[in-house]
Amino acid sequence: MGSGLILILALALGGCPDKTPAGPDTDGHVFPIDGAEDPPFIVTQLQPNHGPVYGGTEVTVRGFGFDDGTRVYFGNLMVDPELTIFEGANRILVLKTPPGVVGSVDIKVLRTDGESSLFENGFTYDQLSVDPSSGSSAGGTFVRIQGAETQFTDQDIVTIGEELLEDQQFVSPTLITGYTVAHAPGLVTVEVEGASEIISVPEAFSFYDSADPINGGLGGGPIQGEVNVTVLDTYTSEPVPDAYVLMGANATSPYQAVTDATGRVTFSAPGLVGPQMLNVAAEDYERVSVVAFDARDVTLFLTPYVPPSPGSIPGQSYSGVQGFLTFGGVEFGEGCDFNQMVPEPGVGERRIIKVYQSVQDYDYVATEPGESGIVVEGVPCTSAYEYFIYARPGSYAVYALAGIENETTRVFTPYAMGITRGLISGPDQIITADIVVEFGLGQQVSFDISAAPPLDPVAGPVGYSVRVFVDIGGDGYIVRADNQRSVTDATDIVVIDRLPELAAALTGASYSAKLEAHNYGLYPYSKVFLPVLPAGNTDIVVDQWLGIPQAVDPLPDGVLTTSRMTWDATGVEPTFNVVLIKTHPDADSYWRLYLHGSVKQFVLPDLYGLGPGLDGHPSSEMYWHVIPIFVDGMDFNNFSYRYLNDRYWGATAGNGWVFSFPDVE
Repeated sequence: MGSGLILILALALGGCPDKTPAGPDTDGHVFPIDGAEDPPFIVTQLQPNHGPVYGGTEVTVRGFGFDDGTRVYFGNLMVDPELTIFEGANRILVLKTPPGVVGSVDIKVLRTDGESSLFENGFTYDQLSVDPSSGSSAGGTFVRIQGAETQFTDQDIVTIGEELLEDQQFVSPTLITGYTVAHAPGLVTVEVEGASEIISVPEAFSFYDSADPINGGLGGGPIQGEVNVTVLDTYTSEPVPDAYVLMGANATSPYQAVTDATGRVTFSAPGLVGPQMLNVAAEDYERVSVVAFDARDVTLFLTPYVPPSPGSIPGQSYSGVQGFLTFGGVEFGEGCDFNQMVPEPGVGERRIIKVYQSVQDYDYVATEPGESGIVVEGVPCTSAYEYFIYARPGSYAVYALAGIENETTRVFTPYAMGITRGLISGPDQIITADIVVEFGLGQQVSFDISAAPPLDPVAGPVGYSVRVFVDIGGDGYIVRADNQRSVTDATDIVVIDRLPELAAALTGASYSAKLEAHNYGLYPYSKVFLPVLPAGNTDIVVDQWLGIPQAVDPLPDGVLTTSRMTWDATGVEPTFNVVLIKTHPDADSYWRLYLHGSVKQFVLPDLYGLGPGLDGHPSSEMYWHVIPIFVDGMDFNNFSYRYLNDRYWGATAGNGWVFSFPDVE
C-alpha cells in the first residue's frame, strides 16, 4: 500500500568544473604537481566514508581518470552498474552502497580499459546506525538505534550529540529506540555506552533547524512573522521557478507570489502566525497544499504530469547459495535423520526440508524454492543433505523449514527450523552456507482484533487478515505463508502459531505483525503495523485502528456543493492525512494535500489565471483518495516526506470516491 505514496527523491548533482593542475579544486581535490599532462588514475576520497552494514548509503567517489563505464567495488562486491552514475573524470555517484560487515573495506575502481585503482580502507561499515539519520533541532524525532554484532542491554546508555536519548527502550541486543532532545543544528556523534564497551560513531545523526534538507517538508519552529517556502521538482530536486504560491484559501490573500530562480519565496508580516494553509501550483505540475501547519520553513516537491523517462529497465542479476543441511548439529550419522525434529508422516504425506531466502519487504512471502532447494526424505545421505537456491544479491539470511507435505494438495506443515544469517553476495556470485535444523516452532501469538472497523459485504472491507513475520535486522524478514490468517469475525481471537523461539541463531530478532481490515487490495481498508511484539507466547489487544474515511461533501458520485471538501472518520486520530485528487477513470494527477491529523476538511482555491497554465477546476469526473496515517511520536509541524514511507507507520487507512466539480458559468 505505502509504496504508492513513497516519493523517491533523487539528488541531481552537477558536473565538475574544469581544473588546472595546481592547488585545490572546488571539490576539495589537490591536483598532482609533477608536471604530468594527465593526472594518474586514482581514488582520493569518498563522501561520506562510512555507513550502515546493511548498505544503501549514497556515496560520491572522487578521484582522477574515471571513464563512463568505470565500475566501483566495496571490498569484493561490485556496485550494481544501474546504481553507478558517471559524473565526470573526477567523480562517480554511487546511489546505494552494497551491504558489508563491521569494519573498513578497500575501494576498487575498474575502468573500461581494464586498468584498476585501489583506495585502501576507503569506506567503513559502522557498528551503529540511526533510522532516521536526521531530525529537527527541536527534538522529538523517534529513532531506532540499530546495532550490528552488538549485545545491547537495558542498562546501556545512548547519547546523540552528548544528549541522552529520551524515553529510551531496550528492544533487543541489536535495537534500542527513543526520542531525540533539542540540539543545535549539525552532524553529531551517536554513542552507546555499556558495562564492557562503548560504541561510538561520529557524524551518525544530523540535526537541522529548518525543513528536512534532504527529504523536505515542514520545520524551523512556529510561524512568528515569516514563512519561507522552497519549491522543488520531485524527480530532480531542482528548483521550480515561477511557481505560484498562495497562503490561505482565498485568491484575495495578501500572501501570494511566484518563486524566484531558486524556487523560493518568503512571506512576512508582523502579525503573521499559524496555523496556515499553503497552496503551490506550476504549469505542467501536480498542485500541492499543506493544511493547518505552524512551521516557519516549508519545502514542497511538485510532481510533473509527465515524469521523466526511466530509461531501459535493467535485467535482474541473481546470485546463488549452496551448502549442506543437517539436523540437530550432529556432524555424522544422525544429521540426516528426520525423526530428530519431525513426526512420522501419515498416509499420502512425506517429510521434506525447504530452503528459503529472507525477503526485504514484509509485504511479500518468500519465494518457494526450486527442486534443488527441496530435500525429500529418502534421498541418499551420509551425514548431510545438499541444497542450492537462487538468491537476490545483497545482505540476507537463508533458512530451512523441515516438516510434512501432503503429496496431493502440497500443503506444507513445518515443525522445525534452522537459519544462517549475515550472508552477503553480489550479482552472479555463488556463496556457501550450511544450515543446521536445530529448533522447533513452538511459539504462538494471539490477537484480539475486536476494535477493528466493521465489515461491509457490499462496500467493504470484506475481511480481516493477520500476518506475523520475523524481523532479522539488516538481513531482512522471514515471511512465511503459514504465518498468516484470514477471518471474517472480529470477535474471533486470531492465533498465529508455529513461530520460532527468538534465541540461539535468532538472538536479536523480533516478531512483527501487520493486521488489516481489507477489501482484496482495494478501498476501503484499515491497517495496523506492530513493529516489535513481545517474544514467546503472548496475547495482544490491537486497539490502534484508524477509522475508515467516509465522504460527507461531496457524497460518492456527487457534485461538490461548495469549494470545501469534507469527510468523516472515527477511531484513533492520525498524525496526518494525505488527500490525492485525480481524474477519473484515467487517474491523471491534479492535486495533492497534506493535512494535520485533526483536520477532515479543506478548501480547494480556484487558481484560474493566477499563473502560467493555471486553469479552473477540471470539468470531467474526478476521484479523491483520503489516506490517514499515524506515525508514533511525529509532530505534523515537523513533517518530512520520509514519513510517506510505510516503514515509519503505526497505522493507516484509506477510501476513495468519484465526484465532480460544479459547472461554472
